[in-house]
Amino acid sequence: MSMPTYLVALREAYDGEMEGEAVYRRLSGLSEDSDQRKKFATIADVEHRTHRILHAAASRLGIEPAMEGIGAKAARRAEELNQLTWPEFVAKATVDWPPYIERFETVERMAPAADALAARQLVEHERALVEFVRLEEQHSDESLRPLQEFLADTRGEPTQ
Repeated sequence: MSMPTYLVALREAYDGEMEGEAVYRRLSGLSEDSDQRKKFATIADVEHRTHRILHAAASRLGIEPAMEGIGAKAARRAEELNQLTWPEFVAKATVDWPPYIERFETVERMAPAADALAARQLVEHERALVEFVRLEEQHSDESLRPLQEFLADTRGEPTQ
């Protein structure tokens, strides 16, 4: 794949993580159920960590987040998702989230060596999210475990 294709894919992932964080932070604030608030907040933390990991690669390549469109889009998505019951949200995520693994594996294959770890973490964050919803669908008390493990892994974290 060409560098322009990689740049487009990286921009989409970078902006998507920012938007995802905003959506799930908002849902956490809107939720009246403490368990769901915690789960939405943890999802937002995963999106935030992934965005931070992608920041160095994006910055090096001159990619700036599309801040102006992210806030409004995130607010709309949060309002739409907030209309769902928790089981409906989980069912939707079970369908919507898995295709991102393949999409992010494509980004990983395109990534230059300097971005390999960030691209790997992009894939791993989505795997953790998909495992989370799979466990939620099974009503497991351990559903947050994959997200917590991802958050505990410091590989790819910016040094500052």
